[in-house]
Amino acid sequence: VDEETPLVKGKNPRIENDDDASNDSRDFEPLMDRVKDVIRVYWFLGLIAFGGPTAHVGIFQDHLVRVHQWLKEDLFLELFALAQGLPGPSSSQLIISTAATHGGVLG
Repeated sequence: VDEETPLVKGKNPRIENDDDASNDSRDFEPLMDRVKDVIRVYWFLGLIAFGGPTAHVGIFQDHLVRVHQWLKEDLFLELFALAQGLPGPSSSQLIISTAATHGGVLG
């Protein structure tokens, strides 16, 4: 979505049947606003995330699903399941996937 796309309560004017647009985690915000959100939220999460990958997943779920409402619960769990199958700490994989989901490739 480019910077010119108007925000109309989460509706995308380019999609004719846009009944499910309110379920989009990005709500068609401008890209740079989403990237700034990602930096702000993940900076805070990096400061409070103690206790290892298992604790991080719970903290991320609380902030990203409940507090900021960037993701729906089922999408978060799907990304978490994918992170479990990738090499490396699942919390690191989850950070990358949730940031990319909200902020795009720059997120």
